[in-house]
Amino acid sequence: MQACLYIYENLFVKLLFILFSALISSYSVSAQYFYHDLYSSKEAQDLLQKWKKLNVSGIEVVSNDKELPLELKTIWTSDYRQKTTTTLVNKQVKSLQESFYNGPRIQRSNEMSKGIEKKLQYSYQEKGLLKQLQVSFTDTAMKIKSSELHSWYYYPDGLPEKMLLIKNQTDTTIIEFIIEQLPQPKVTEEHWKKKDKTIESFYYYYNDQGLLSDIVRFNNRLQKMLPDRVFNYDADGKLIEMIETLENKTDYYRWMYEYDSNALKVTEKSFNKAKQLQSMFLYNYQFFKK
Repeated sequence: MQACLYIYENLFVKLLFILFSALISSYSVSAQYFYHDLYSSKEAQDLLQKWKKLNVSGIEVVSNDKELPLELKTIWTSDYRQKTTTTLVNKQVKSLQESFYNGPRIQRSNEMSKGIEKKLQYSYQEKGLLKQLQVSFTDTAMKIKSSELHSWYYYPDGLPEKMLLIKNQTDTTIIEFIIEQLPQPKVTEEHWKKKDKTIESFYYYYNDQGLLSDIVRFNNRLQKMLPDRVFNYDADGKLIEMIETLENKTDYYRWMYEYDSNALKVTEKSFNKAKQLQSMFLYNYQFFKK
């Protein structure tokens, strides 16, 4: 259970994580908490505002994998306060997620997949900054329960100072952040500390647009800094490529994104290190009648 609270060890939810990482709070043992809890959440809020402006009522995502025909179907209520996402494989439902919103900010989320239940509960400060994220994970078959609490603390300008990561109410890790002027203030380092010892560090880099370009950490085996993720954007700031290093640190996947005239994602492709196409996902949007 220590390896992961959020990503279930099955392909369906991993694919769900890849496709909707901006919308669903998912983590692995190597999670970067600033990226997942704060940076991606802000991106998700901006994306929801775009969908509302365009009157998007639903999204269907279909894979081209004949061996694993995957479909993701998302439906919004007309007031954008509730979202339901269904994952299907071979037309069979594999997971169901319900998320609830207040304005652009997610408040809570419940997901069930093959007897595994995940619940996320969010609370915010008056300025709209994330205050706490509570996560519970239950495997009904194995009768195993786990929990995490993320308690965030900020400087007066709203940038994060630290986060307390408390697992199962007893195991606490302090996540500290370094802020630099780039020229705008940005989070550039994230350090995990336990019993006054640093156990993991991540380094954040940004492009000239102020957008996150690289997440890097030190590789003990190779004794050098290596990227976990690399992000590339077009001139309008749309993400067109993400390179994601796998856990073995020798392989990676390159994700390529295409958009329509409304800047809605329509195609997503993944390539392996040998530049071979691994998967392709096609997006189709439905809209509320004006």
